[in-house]
Amino acid sequence: MEGDLKAILDGTDTDEVVETPAPEVVEETEQTESEKGEVVQQEAPAQAVTPPAESDEVRGLKAALKEERRKRQELARERAEAKQFDPQVLYQDPSEIVNFVSVQQRNTAINMSREFAKEQYEDYEEMEELFAEEAERNPALVTEMLQHAAPALFAYKTAKHLKTVKEAQDGSLEARLRAQITAELEAKYAGSPSRR
Repeated sequence: MEGDLKAILDGTDTDEVVETPAPEVVEETEQTESEKGEVVQQEAPAQAVTPPAESDEVRGLKAALKEERRKRQELARERAEAKQFDPQVLYQDPSEIVNFVSVQQRNTAINMSREFAKEQYEDYEEMEELFAEEAERNPALVTEMLQHAAPALFAYKTAKHLKTVKEAQDGSLEARLRAQITAELEAKYAGSPSRR
């Protein structure tokens, strides 16, 4: 069943959902005579004839997942159409031209800055993820980044600073620095004769 759900979520499932009719309700009635000779019908509790519950449950889940996938794909299609360049709207309103050009320039600057930072810093992607997490908590960081001449460099340095602060708070920075200094001193004095 797990493979079926993955196929449905990925959009690769091609099985058609067959809707089953509602279960039939069988009612039993008994006829009794009352004291006056009238016939009164008493209804016994309704008994539902149900097919195996698992198959109905699986079909229901598949149908719900397919509906969700359809909605998600439709929403993605609408977003893509909204992002398309519409020259008629662009040329009718000069402010739209300015907005379009500024967005394109900003995106180009961010992409170029990101590529340079990736080449310069080996841990850039780790720092970018840390910056993104912090930016979710503090949206002002995004504004500062966008105003910076090198947005990716700003993101990297800010994330590096945040990581150092977190390490200082939990004590791992001190332990790392002690180990580094000890190793350097041992390497430096290991080759020299000891003085007594």
